[in-house]
Amino acid sequence: MEWISVSDRLPEVVLVLSGKSGYSDDVLVFIDGDVKIAHLWKSSRDKIKWVIHQPDESWDVPEQITHWMPLPQPPKED
Repeated sequence: MEWISVSDRLPEVVLVLSGKSGYSDDVLVFIDGDVKIAHLWKSSRDKIKWVIHQPDESWDVPEQITHWMPLPQPPKED
């Protein structure tokens, strides 16, 4: 898999809640030299924001994500 620049393309957002807001699948993001898991959230007002999963189960909404890629498939069990 290759990193995708946010200026080239963003993950697809699936609309829920009356088709006005939604979120993307979880993806890997590159931010400040680190890799984290995040998703995109689209509000009913058409604002799109990245949401990063924090270890304490809180959320962070950063501005400086530069690249993303889909999560890899889990290993297959034998």
